[in-house]
This record gives sequence, C-alpha cells and structure tokens, in this order.
Amino acid sequence: MSKKFELNENDERIEAGKEHPIQGLEPGTVNEGAESFFDGGLLGFIGWGILAIVLIIITLGIGTPWAECMLYRYQFKHTAYNGHRLKFRGSGLSLLGNSIKWLFFTIITLGIYGLFVPIKEAKWIISNLHYEDEEFVKGDSYFDGSTLQLIGLNILTFIISVLSFGLLYPFTVCMKIRWINKHTVINKKKLEFTGSAISLWGHYILWTILSIITLGIFALWVPILELKWQTKNTHIKTVIDKEYKKDRSIWLIIPLLFLTVTLFGFAIYKASQINYDDIGLRLKVMNFTSIVAEKFNRDYQSDSIRYNMYKELKDKCDAGEISFDEYDKYMEKYDLYNAKDPGLKYLIDGPVGGDKK
Repeated sequence: MSKKFELNENDERIEAGKEHPIQGLEPGTVNEGAESFFDGGLLGFIGWGILAIVLIIITLGIGTPWAECMLYRYQFKHTAYNGHRLKFRGSGLSLLGNSIKWLFFTIITLGIYGLFVPIKEAKWIISNLHYEDEEFVKGDSYFDGSTLQLIGLNILTFIISVLSFGLLYPFTVCMKIRWINKHTVINKKKLEFTGSAISLWGHYILWTILSIITLGIFALWVPILELKWQTKNTHIKTVIDKEYKKDRSIWLIIPLLFLTVTLFGFAIYKASQINYDDIGLRLKVMNFTSIVAEKFNRDYQSDSIRYNMYKELKDKCDAGEISFDEYDKYMEKYDLYNAKDPGLKYLIDGPVGGDKK
C-alpha cells in the first residue's frame, strides 16, 4: 500500500494524516541547519562563579538560591540548540521557597525525601526555561525523568566505572546526558543527544595531555570545553529531523568490561598462588644479609686503619726511626699484632702482619 503525502503551510512534504508526536510543534519551526553551541568564555565562567561565592559568604548561605540562579542564567544565556538560544526565568525567591520545602520534608522523613530532591530541582530548572525567540508558557517546558530511574542509572554507571577502573567513565557520562535529554522538553520540543563516548574519550585524553604540558593551567578551560562539547551534540528533536547517527561505541562496554574483569580476576588468582610464608622468610634473609653487609663494612674500615698503622710502625722500626721497645709499646697499646690486611681477611686464615717477636 503506497503512502499518501500532502504539503503543509510551509510547502513541506509530509505524510498525510500523520500528527506530530510533540504537541504544539509545527514542521519547519526548527532551524535544522543551525548548529548547537555554547559561547560562554572562561573569564565569564570564573567571574560569575566568584560573584556567586561572594554572595553566599556575605549572606551566610541565605543567598545560595540567588547565587544558583545567577549561574543558571549565565549558562543558559550562552546556550543555543539548533540556533535557538535559551532563556532562564527562575528567581532566587522561588528557589528559596522550594529549597525550604525540600529541606523540611527531608528532615521529617529522616533523609529519605533527600533522594527525590535532585529530580525536584531538575524539574524546577527546566520548567523555567524557554527559547528566547518563543513565548514562555507555563507547562510547555518540563522534565519527566523519575527518581527511581536516576537511582538506577547512577548505580549502573558507578558499577561500570568501578569494574573498568575508570576507563569507561566517558561512556557513563554520555549515558547520563542521553537520559537527561531524553526526558527534557523545552517549549514542547524534545531534545536529543548525539555525542559519541569515543569522541569524549579522545577529548579527555587531549585535555589531560594539555593540562600536564601546561602544568595544570589548561585544566581551567576543561569545564567550559566539556560544556561546549555537550551542547554541540544536543539538538531539538522533531519528526522531520534527519536521523542522527546512533552512538554505536556504547557496545564497546561489553568487551572492555569482559577484558577488565578477566585481567582483574587473573591478578587475584596469581596473588592467591603466592606463598607469603616464603616471602616472609626471604625478607628475613634479606634483612639478615643487609645487617651482615653493614657489619662487614664497619669491620673492613676498622681493619684497614689498624693494618695501615701496623705497616707504618713496622716501616719506621725497620728504618731505625723508632726503637723496638717503642714499636712493641704501640703494637701492644693498639692491639696491632693481630692486624690483618682487610683485602685478604675474609679469603685466607691468619694475619698478614708480623707476629709478636
């Protein structure tokens, strides 16, 4: 059966009788050719951050909601999806009221309600967003993710990060961003994240190298660069949008996890085969050997001094510079009759010097 098509008011060819899945979104209202971007800079990012901290300090924490709204306003003011710039309408007073309510319920539920606060705050933030070129209508922007979904996602990403020793962290970041965008609607327009974990992995490696080369200075730009990357890969999703390429790199998780777990298991197996009693014995032998070596070094130096004294006295006696009585007196005093050549002491038995006459 062939499909029938008709032209809409913008002379675009669409399937007849098929409604757009997002209520209120007409085909052609999204500039599909425009890029998504974040055009905030480092100085602005740091400046607003410092201003927010100062506000929190001088108000003894009471101004925290206003400080948060300042940062949200700066971030969304510089964010555009498919060329449509965002605008944040939330107020510090509104956030303060909600924060007090959330804190009250958290206290009376012995902390249980605190699990729901991140989702509550996300819903409040999105509900106060709209596109700058469109009218703000209450209820047109919302976040429909649930607390249980967020908890499950956090547990899953934590397990993946731990089992991979952090190597799959970029995959977990993309999983979280994709979930957030999937449940975010702004002005009745859904969002879609098309970023690749492999791409983010490459960026992390590059940023790390540059941070090391610049002795940490480049690290100041990393939060901004990460936000730019995330925004660039976020788009408004419509039924007439082109199909964005799926992130197939997520399937690398399975072999990488298998390889990591296998190597970790092999390391544990090898560790279990080690005879720690034998290691302890070896350490004791090494310690004893070091003690003997140290004593040998001290004895060698002592014998060397005594042997040199013996040779000097003998030479003087043979040359007639001192009498035999004087020679005998010094030999007895310093016990030089038993002096031995330190170079041969541990090779042959018996003194190298002369015996007492």
